[in-house]
Amino acid sequence: MSKPTGTTPRTAGIKTYAIGLVAAWTLVTGGSLIWNYYQQRTEARDMARLEALARFEKDVIFRRWNAGLGGIYAPRTKTTPPNPYLKHVKERDITTPSGRLLTLINPAYMTRQVHEIGLASHGSRGHITSLKPIRPENAADPWERRALQAFEGGKKEVVSIVTIDHKPHLRFMRPLTTEKGCLQCHASQGYKLGQVRGGISISIPMEPYLVMAHHQSLHLAWAHLVLWLLGLGGIVFGARRLEWHEREQNRAHAARAKLVTELQEALDQINTLRGIIPICANCKKIRDDDGFWNQVEVYVREHSLAQFSHSMCPDCVTEFYPEYSEDADAPENTPENDPEDNPKDDLKDDPEDDPEDDPTAK
Repeated sequence: MSKPTGTTPRTAGIKTYAIGLVAAWTLVTGGSLIWNYYQQRTEARDMARLEALARFEKDVIFRRWNAGLGGIYAPRTKTTPPNPYLKHVKERDITTPSGRLLTLINPAYMTRQVHEIGLASHGSRGHITSLKPIRPENAADPWERRALQAFEGGKKEVVSIVTIDHKPHLRFMRPLTTEKGCLQCHASQGYKLGQVRGGISISIPMEPYLVMAHHQSLHLAWAHLVLWLLGLGGIVFGARRLEWHEREQNRAHAARAKLVTELQEALDQINTLRGIIPICANCKKIRDDDGFWNQVEVYVREHSLAQFSHSMCPDCVTEFYPEYSEDADAPENTPENDPEDNPKDDLKDDPEDDPEDDPTAK
């Protein structure tokens, strides 16, 4: 590839266009990277929400199963003491024929214990709550209170990212409606079938999902960097090729213009008689560059575009063809007919004009 000979307006325009393309390509790839980054964050949030939703639906299913059975009995232990809020139930505590002590586990009690196990094993938190809780520990925190108030206004779900213990968590909450099995414990609170009487909030740690999103974002960043470099290389290569073609085209135009100028100058020199032309003082022949003597019309025709048409002037007609001359009837004492005034006769009589003595006649 030839070296550049200079910057022309068109090559400068190509550079400006290439810079614009680089800027546009950078914006496109950068925008794509940012969009994909936020997509990864959104997908992490959606996956955490799906986990919270699965946990909520599992809790609701188990609650319905428990309520449908009227509660279940479990051995009385330190972790499963009798529920003080079921004192009004006659068979809250029973003894098996073998002497084992059992206590009644209602849906709320069972849900609370499941949430405690989940917190210990997975770090996820669950909380059954209400604006009118029977158990004080089930009272709603400010976030849950706002969600419960939104449920009473008709909202079906509340989701947000919050910080719990200095770590990001997804908080998810859906309402619990009053079903027939719930009235056994909550009818005294004035709840009716289908009425929102509380909700279950689930808190899912976001750290595992964010770590996964971070790794995917790194892969996307490297992929976008490689893509950006490939695009940049293509733009630079294309711009260089365009500049090279432009320079070659300019060289071709310049060479053609120079050739046209040289040809025109040569043609002007051919078609124009210039300088000192050696011409015979007597016969009027012209000596060419090769030393040959040529008739005037031959020399002019060969060194110009002029062409000759032969004719005779009136004086020559009178001299050589007097019978065709318009002055044939004129008096005879004209200078042409007077020997004394005729220069030709003088030349004939003058010995100094003898052609033998004329060096030019050779």
